[in-house]
Amino acid sequence: MEVQFIDHIKKNNLFDNSHSLLLAYSAGVDSSVLFNLLLNCKYKFSVAHCNYKLRGQHSDNDQRFIIEKAKIHKVKYHTREFDISKINFKKSQSVQMKCRQLRYKWFSELSKKYGYDFILTAHHLNDSIETFFINIFRGTGIEGLTGIPIKRDKFIRPLLFATKNSILEYAKKNDVHYREDKSNESKNYKRNKIRSDLIPIISVISENYEEIFYKSFKNLKNLSDTYKYLIKLEIQKIMTKEFDLVYLNLSKIKDLKEDNLIIYEAIKDYGFKNSLKNIIRAYLQKKSGKLFYSKHYRLLVDRDKLIINKINKDQYFDPIKIYRKDLQIDYPIKINFSTSDKMSITDNPLSESFDFDKLRFPLLLRNWHKGDKFIPLGMKNFKKLSDFFIDEKISISEKDTTWLLFSESNLVWVIGKRIDDRFKVTSKTKKTYIATVNST
Repeated sequence: MEVQFIDHIKKNNLFDNSHSLLLAYSAGVDSSVLFNLLLNCKYKFSVAHCNYKLRGQHSDNDQRFIIEKAKIHKVKYHTREFDISKINFKKSQSVQMKCRQLRYKWFSELSKKYGYDFILTAHHLNDSIETFFINIFRGTGIEGLTGIPIKRDKFIRPLLFATKNSILEYAKKNDVHYREDKSNESKNYKRNKIRSDLIPIISVISENYEEIFYKSFKNLKNLSDTYKYLIKLEIQKIMTKEFDLVYLNLSKIKDLKEDNLIIYEAIKDYGFKNSLKNIIRAYLQKKSGKLFYSKHYRLLVDRDKLIINKINKDQYFDPIKIYRKDLQIDYPIKINFSTSDKMSITDNPLSESFDFDKLRFPLLLRNWHKGDKFIPLGMKNFKKLSDFFIDEKISISEKDTTWLLFSESNLVWVIGKRIDDRFKVTSKTKKTYIATVNST
């Protein structure tokens, strides 16, 4: 297996002897064999082990086993204990998913702290086959049919060429010590059900099913790569980028019902893959101004296109109070304030005058919020600020950098755009309050 192991690593250009590696070590046979292979093949590596405290003394014994083994072979080790019962997670998450989330985050932290080039896991061919069926039951796309990826970011699976039986044979032949995890036999987990119930049936139908799947994964990977390339070409036809904005021109797509796959692939990396139907529905119903949010991005349906921009949390501040005596503020924008007994009106959009007696101090300066409304100068009725932005063709990124001046709960000035009609200077105004943005 050692020859196969080295050939597999070289063929796929995974890593070499100059790289610093971190092995995710569970104490089971798979990671123990990988430990042995790395050791015998003279790769530079350390190990990391998570103790989730799920199996009492057995979990602690796994940890001690790894520490002792690492010390014997003079391999640097990292261990960390997690008490799963005391950590808050989404109710929908399984215990397995919780544990995976914790260890992958910790492995990444270790990699960054100690400068590990790659993180190795001991997934093998049979794991990849099980993942194939899990993805099938989830309703996967073509990428999910390719099994476990051999490499993703810093994570590498160098044993995907090996079957479970070959790993067990290697362990027996080379006297590799390891510990059994009885939870792997539990049918409470979907993966274990597939392993214990489905795979035996497949093995009866085809004795060489592992070899067949290995070849199929290669073919499907090639097909997936071709699919990605063709989709990329189609996305390039409808996508343009300007600074921090992404534009998807849907008018170039003739039949959205047939070609929504292109849109799906275009928006999924921005976190909107589960919103596809609602986004297309909003577009077809001409709901311009409809907003969708993912964790880090915002998507706007705007006439014949979709506009995506990153949500910059640093743009949002607590309201800034402006008192009657204040002559200027310097943060988050510079504004000078003054008063006059004379009527003062300017054509400068960054300088506006207000009826002083209608203002209630302290004034507030903040970003726009959903539901904000005002009476634009020259109008008699309230208008939603979101509608005002659409009418004025103000982009999402411009919205985020637009500041609002309030008197109590009343919007006084959309700075640089329009004042509220209720606060305008009239012939009856006795005192004028002037606010001027310093743009330098």
